[in-house]
Amino acid sequence: MDDFSGGTELVSSHYKEKGARYEDDSINVHVYSFKYDYTIYTVADVEIMDASQLRTAIAGTPSSAARADINKLARRVNAIIAINGDYYRDRYGSVIVRQGKTISHEISNNLDMLIIDYDGDMHCIYAADKKEAYEAFKGNIYQCFSFGPALVIDGKAALDPPGYYPFGIGGGNPRAAIGQLGPLHYVLVVASGRTDNSRSITVNTLKSIMLKLGCQQAYNLDGGASAQLYYSYEDGVVSPLTPAGKRGLYDIIYFASASKGGK
Repeated sequence: MDDFSGGTELVSSHYKEKGARYEDDSINVHVYSFKYDYTIYTVADVEIMDASQLRTAIAGTPSSAARADINKLARRVNAIIAINGDYYRDRYGSVIVRQGKTISHEISNNLDMLIIDYDGDMHCIYAADKKEAYEAFKGNIYQCFSFGPALVIDGKAALDPPGYYPFGIGGGNPRAAIGQLGPLHYVLVVASGRTDNSRSITVNTLKSIMLKLGCQQAYNLDGGASAQLYYSYEDGVVSPLTPAGKRGLYDIIYFASASKGGK
């Protein structure tokens, strides 16, 4: 797990239902969209065989400021499905771990944290509890993100952040989130916005959507022009719908196949 190599090569015959699904003996991905209260949501429901199939990729080296188009970055690592991460290069001063490699280990006091352990389990940590949680999970941190806020913890709506939170959580914006439904079972969600056809949403609205999808844990990722979902079928990006287009990304979260021999 502790490298940035990609997944196995994708096989065109594994796309089912006119491309809405990708299935092999290691992964099942179902991509769909729905409209609710004037906002278009794109969802990827993902089940994997092994935690190592939940991976991250960065555009350059950990210390560089390189950014890349999500299509280019996802195709480089044979991602089946990918979502933007936390724009980690702007998160220095926080705990950042990718593929088991620590990029930064400072404990900020104003951002909720997401830890994904080596079993693939998500742990959403309130900002006030981060120092204690980081010490408790040392040696078992596969990925760590600093953005937030937490949306769902143990199947219940997370508490609203006290006081100031730096990412405009009350205003309307395109949004992105990752959630866990059960062991090795996840959802990626992007809410499109800033168009006549899709209204931007608040973080609390996204929280309610993640609860409706059945998440036991869920975490808000970078939003606005960063809120992007890539699916490997045909043209790649299926979201966002924003007039400004998409932003070059420092990092992505993605799921890869571990299938051997095209099975």
